[in-house]
Amino acid sequence: MSIKKTIEFKGITVIDAHITAVMSAIAMGHRMMTFGVQYCNSPEAEVFQSGIREAPYDTDGGNPLEQAYAHLKTLPGFVGAVDC
Repeated sequence: MSIKKTIEFKGITVIDAHITAVMSAIAMGHRMMTFGVQYCNSPEAEVFQSGIREAPYDTDGGNPLEQAYAHLKTLPGFVGAVDC
């Protein structure tokens, strides 16, 4: 699973960049989770940018990575992202 969105990276427009959440870790207390975010220009391409994000974790909310994608879509830099 990943999402896609046109983004700017170092002054270059990347049309339909693929954004993938990876390696989620749930914090003690199960209230927050941390996950990696990787950007590439296609599913087969190498990662050109990556970062770490934190999000609330819902123990009844299902798969942590699905929760990560849902959280990303609420952030200003990811508004308009679509599943792919």
